[in-house]
Amino acid sequence: MKYGVLEHRGVSFDESKDGEAVVNIGDSFQIMAVKNLYAEMNIPSEKIVNINWLDLNEYRGEYVVLPINLSMFINSGKQSFADMSPYIIPVFIGASFKHTNLDERQLSFFKKYEPIGCRDERTMQILRNNGIEAYLAGCIAATLPKVDRNQKKASKVFFVDAPATIKNYIPENIRRDMEVLTHEYVLSKNQIEEDPSSELLAKSIIKRYAEEAKLVVTSRFHSACLCLALGIPVILTLENNYYKFSWLSKILPLYTPETFNEIDWDAKAIEFESIKQEMKRVALERIESVYQAKKYYQLSEYFENDKRVDDDALLYYHEACDYIEKKWDKKSSIKYAFWGMTENLIYIDKFICENFINSRLVAVFDSFKEGQYKGIKIEKPTIEKLEKIDYIIVTSNSASEVAEGLLRAINKTKNEFYLCKLNFLR
Repeated sequence: MKYGVLEHRGVSFDESKDGEAVVNIGDSFQIMAVKNLYAEMNIPSEKIVNINWLDLNEYRGEYVVLPINLSMFINSGKQSFADMSPYIIPVFIGASFKHTNLDERQLSFFKKYEPIGCRDERTMQILRNNGIEAYLAGCIAATLPKVDRNQKKASKVFFVDAPATIKNYIPENIRRDMEVLTHEYVLSKNQIEEDPSSELLAKSIIKRYAEEAKLVVTSRFHSACLCLALGIPVILTLENNYYKFSWLSKILPLYTPETFNEIDWDAKAIEFESIKQEMKRVALERIESVYQAKKYYQLSEYFENDKRVDDDALLYYHEACDYIEKKWDKKSSIKYAFWGMTENLIYIDKFICENFINSRLVAVFDSFKEGQYKGIKIEKPTIEKLEKIDYIIVTSNSASEVAEGLLRAINKTKNEFYLCKLNFLR
């Protein structure tokens, strides 16, 4: 069993731009933060597997405990979390919902993996209102390590995707040192392939923040998280007070256009280390507790066999269908019956209905079961009833032992019946 890193860059290539794509670097900070947790847990690299969030449904690798900290597309069609691969064991350390109308299936999924760590208060309340245990965990990106800074050399004020409406409120002393930056980068396909998690780019941005920034003014959620983690003064400026910033409002003032005139431009770095350590402690305990609780998957993984034969091979229906395909005339109106109300019956009948449309099921026999199949009463097999049937398909090995002798006794030939039977050495 492995530990997972969820890659969730949301990259989509625009062919009209020669394969370029827009990458939000905030996603990379989260990936780095999870890897940093694994480093503190002393998890060796060979026990860590990267999983793209677009592959959550299709993943078929080793069992993996996967921390999830992202904005989740519940109803957009981009990803169905309720259909997550059974080989993934999710541990939610910072979920956030873009949409609030979760259906019963989605709620059942989250109930299965409670408690759910949430990145914002709205998501937490949605879950709690539906009887799901949830807690507010913040964003794991804020747990990145603090950096040693030479504050005398850090002389720039970075405006990172700050609202344009703030322009008229910037003091002259700030304007002299300001530089406009963004967390969205247009990268070529080659650049993304060379740095698939954009970690090198993310590290270069962290280096600039650490060495050059005396202050950051931003509307970016992950820019604010990064500043808290690194120990850099930050001013959070929003066009609107969005729900995802709710946990940050406990720590930082949130300025909107109505309050831009109240901005404290002499902002100081927030003392965040004690909060950071508690966030890390909770995340580490959640990940490790889920890993330990699911260790029985290690045994399952040992016994599972990717190279096993077809799981349906012992149902015999493949051989039966092949035989019917060779022996039956598709133009004939064959009246057929099944002996044995089994799963094989359903598979074989479906094959016949699709390929021999003139044929008709007229009877279903079983010595032990009662009821109906397709409106046909299930009956006990008798000589009188069997004699009237054009073709009889016996659908189980155990029934075949009895049926073979009886069918031959009433002079049914090999062209009038088929036995789903294993032939043993006697």
